[in-house]
Amino acid sequence: MVQSAKATFLADELLIPYRAVLKPAVAGKTNEQIADHDGVSAQSAQMRISGARVHAGRALTKQVTTGRRW
Repeated sequence: MVQSAKATFLADELLIPYRAVLKPAVAGKTNEQIADHDGVSAQSAQMRISGARVHAGRALTKQVTTGRRW
């Protein structure tokens, strides 16, 4: 990973930690709702929650197919 990519990742993680966007992703919150809650722009919230939405979707699909909660 190049230095600039590491710096961007760290800056994003400091603004909105990944663990902090998992619950809103599962709850289906909008980018604007997350941005308002965390005091960042909607674009920044969108970039942070996109991966969490994929993660949450896969986890919910797995929960439905296996009948187990995560």
